[in-house]
Amino acid sequence: MARDEGARYRFLTQPVKFIAGEEGNLVAVECIEMVLGEPDAKGRRKPVPVPNSNFSIACDTAILALGYWPDPINQQVHSRS
Repeated sequence: MARDEGARYRFLTQPVKFIAGEEGNLVAVECIEMVLGEPDAKGRRKPVPVPNSNFSIACDTAILALGYWPDPINQQVHSRS
């Protein structure tokens, strides 16, 4: 697991900016802390940004994980292999 390899998790945060170094390589990600807002009509509490809570995390690699389900096109390509 990633945690066993030293990964640290920060929940209720949102990336807002990728920061490049002098050579154009990634050196940090700027994030903002979030809190859960008031429940909506369905009872869901959506994340709301905390003003002035921006912070940066030094890094050289970022993995974008968008969505929760695999892309059906990728599933078709991999199932043909």
